[in-house]
Amino acid sequence: MRSTCSVSFSADVYTIFYCAGHGFIANNGRHYLIPWDAHPDVNQCICIESIEEQIQQKKPKLMMFCLDICRRRIESDSCVEPLSELSATSPVPNRIVLYAASEGQQAFEVSKKSSNNPRGLFSQYLLKVIRKSIRVGDLYHALIDKFRTLPYRTSPYYRDTFQQNPEMATNCEDYNRSLHDPFDTKCFRETINKQTVL
Repeated sequence: MRSTCSVSFSADVYTIFYCAGHGFIANNGRHYLIPWDAHPDVNQCICIESIEEQIQQKKPKLMMFCLDICRRRIESDSCVEPLSELSATSPVPNRIVLYAASEGQQAFEVSKKSSNNPRGLFSQYLLKVIRKSIRVGDLYHALIDKFRTLPYRTSPYYRDTFQQNPEMATNCEDYNRSLHDPFDTKCFRETINKQTVL
């Protein structure tokens, strides 16, 4: 069984897609997401590139993916979507992807023993840096600075086994865009009202 994604918004908006859960890279080179509560006997996954294609059809000004997932490769393609389901459209220069880990690495979580609100290290630091009024491309540098100070990096007990390096992929031409840019309330009043209701 494959999950489906419904995308509903207007053109010229900034879109953010966030996912915390399981993930992998298939033999076809594409990234797949699995809900954290998916049953192990059921193949529930969705292709990131498929989600991107749906969002691009709406022509957003900025499309940002924040993926707190592992990025290990798997040998079996039994649970992935066929390549033919994705169209060969030209890439739109508006995309920024922040990965919690580099290819081949795991995305670690804060231990339940040391926190009442355990979450991924990537999510923990993303929540801190995303509030800063900086360019979206600079969010990656802010994340890296946070990861450099992790006790896992400096402790001799962990540094040989802890391997998680956030990664960014982008083709965005306008690096001055920020998630704190002001709303265009005159041109998009109707859209803002609809999204406020949602």
